[in-house]
Amino acid sequence: MEEIKQIYGMEEPALTELEWPTLHSFPETPGRNYWTMSTFFDSCKVPQILMGIEMIDKGLVEKSYQDLSLDMRKTVYRQYLHISGGKVLDPKTFGAFFPPVFENPTKFIMPQPELIPILQKLREQGKTLFIATNSHFGYMELIMSTTLGPKWREYFDFVFCFCRKPAFFSESNPMYVVEHTDPMLKGKKLDTFIDLVKDSSITYLEGNAHLFQ
Repeated sequence: MEEIKQIYGMEEPALTELEWPTLHSFPETPGRNYWTMSTFFDSCKVPQILMGIEMIDKGLVEKSYQDLSLDMRKTVYRQYLHISGGKVLDPKTFGAFFPPVFENPTKFIMPQPELIPILQKLREQGKTLFIATNSHFGYMELIMSTTLGPKWREYFDFVFCFCRKPAFFSESNPMYVVEHTDPMLKGKKLDTFIDLVKDSSITYLEGNAHLFQ
């Protein structure tokens, strides 16, 4: 924890009105709820949870594990949820998670140009390469350009953002073309696979893997 504090700081959160869905439950363990950690963004929550457990065990916080986890969950998610009031917010200025990454990308993102020949070889062999990320359009651009350089789109056939994984693979959410003039970035709606254009300069929004297949 000390290393995390020294490198990334422990600033007080700037809370907003944003809320997060309820915890997950599983039929195998009735009566119990779980806070699942399944994406890159979850990596920042793990040390906070562990620190919270230590604080309770040492008697520094008079709360149950569940109550403290709910407080922490809201605090963490409110730092990088970027949809509010019927519009998509700019990650460069919203919350406490995204702005520091935009200000100094290589502090948080490792450039990996060695991946480029691998991606090129896969495409030369006839493979279809695509990106499916839950991230904001602008944040995805930052991540990919820092990782693979400004020409990163040349190495892919399709680009999807706001995918809402894992629902992207299991549900039938509609797919849209990103339109920056729309508050929710939703442009033309696509209903079938034939509506997809194999052009990585186009970014698709939401959608589902069934259409893509």
